Amino acid sequence: MRFNSLKIFINATEAKPGGNIGAMLSPYLFSTNMSDFCKKFNEQSKELNNFVILPVYLYVDILDKSYTFLIKPFSVVLFFVYFFSNEKKIKLNNLYDLVLFYSVLYKISVFNSALIILSSLKSFKKKNSIINLSFLVKQKYV
Repeated sequence: MRFNSLKIFINATEAKPGGNIGAMLSPYLFSTNMSDFCKKFNEQSKELNNFVILPVYLYVDILDKSYTFLIKPFSVVLFFVYFFSNEKKIKLNNLYDLVLFYSVLYKISVFNSALIILSSLKSFKKKNSIINLSFLVKQKYV
């Protein structure tokens, strides 16, 4: 087998040759490529906040000892889970912050960001889901 591939999740600008990332990538990258990968990844993700988790696809040619990687956009569902991990319900002001943050993160209009987020939220079932919608109707948008 000449080529290997791996999908991992790394926080933006947090790639370091040691620790968990080093342990995961050591079978795929050689020691010289490890620090090079971390520098390139951190450079490509420098515009994002370090709490944003990015899916990274790593492709390695074992014979040439070369590699390439691709940073995929953050999935909407994973974004929800991370953004609302401490909350049981989504409040209107948090939802607005999420729409603004998502539009800035992906450099899209606020309208398109709202469409993506609201259509994704609509797909969640009310029972047995991670996120329960609450638009503060009972609390009069406090």
